[in-house]
Amino acid sequence: MKKYKCVIFDLDGTMLDTEKMNMVPLQRLIKEELGKDIEYDELLKYRAYAGKKTLELLEFKDIENSYDKWVKYVNEYEDGAKLYDGF
Repeated sequence: MKKYKCVIFDLDGTMLDTEKMNMVPLQRLIKEELGKDIEYDELLKYRAYAGKKTLELLEFKDIENSYDKWVKYVNEYEDGAKLYDGF
């Protein structure tokens, strides 16, 4: 029998549905810091990127502080992450 040293898996977007809890706070951050209203569906293209890369692509000026604020908003998002059906 083969023994494994470790198992690596991805929770975010694989086992846990975290889309809304990331995108809604991102919309809020964009409105606050960039003064833009971006439709939810338009933000979905950024799901594939890491947080700081997303902010860079959206042309935020202070990536570190904006990222910290985004994380705060995500953690405060009341609906939170949900397991996908079947887990």
